[in-house]
Amino acid sequence: MSMKITPLCASLGAEVHGLDLRQPVSEDLREQLHEAWNRHLVLVFRDQRLDAGQFLAASQLFGALDMPPGVRYGRVHIPEHPEIALMSNEEENGKPKGLLGSSELVWHADMTFDDLPPRGAILYPLRLPETGGETFFSNLYLAHDTLPEALRAQAQGRHAFHDGSLNSAGKPRAEGAALREGERPLGAIHPLLRVHPATGRSVVFLGRRQKSYVTELPDERGEALLDRLWAHATQPQFVYRHQWRMGDMLIWDNLATMHRRDALDASQPRTLYRTQISGRQAVRAAAEAA
Repeated sequence: MSMKITPLCASLGAEVHGLDLRQPVSEDLREQLHEAWNRHLVLVFRDQRLDAGQFLAASQLFGALDMPPGVRYGRVHIPEHPEIALMSNEEENGKPKGLLGSSELVWHADMTFDDLPPRGAILYPLRLPETGGETFFSNLYLAHDTLPEALRAQAQGRHAFHDGSLNSAGKPRAEGAALREGERPLGAIHPLLRVHPATGRSVVFLGRRQKSYVTELPDERGEALLDRLWAHATQPQFVYRHQWRMGDMLIWDNLATMHRRDALDASQPRTLYRTQISGRQAVRAAAEAA
């Protein structure tokens, strides 16, 4: 198979041409895909025709997979392939078929409330609405490299607490809801300006805005700093808007981007497969290279 990479916009994103992901991929081609992912942050493979097993195998080209967080609470969407989660606004027998429903998903990176967040995630649609459902991605390398010097100085050496009690739709997580007295809230502390373990480049690392706070500053000053960083990192010139087509397989770098989705029309079904690339591999590779 021959491969061609075409940038999708000036800030990030590229379309991969010439690959049928049902077919074996050579090690050389796999390395080229990783290089393209590191460079463009979001890769889109058009016109794929994948069943669940083929989607899983295509996902594994980019690294070891984490189990979806819900598996530990018995939420397995595809018993034969528990690594695959369903993102869906459909119902089955009166119950949600998948995760997140039709709610608006605000700007966020996935699972930064973990000490070691996922390296990336992959989506593949099974059903798409006639209108809406676009996904937006923001380039956090560009956000870092264009920081005004005064804002960079304020953020340098400071950290934020990334709360895990709410999901990206602002709803309580089962695993982060009620805390017993003395229990530590679900969350992690990360630098506001962080080095990407796979590329060595610096990013503005924000996670989710809700309940986030700067650990070294009093509330008012910390809130003001976070407000300025969020406004800077989500400017339109840093953003790629993906309009989904059936047959798209899309992977994004969770450590170098944030993403969001507008609210869906609940009467229009939208269901996608999702897998998650482990962050452990990138950290291990960085340690070995050091």
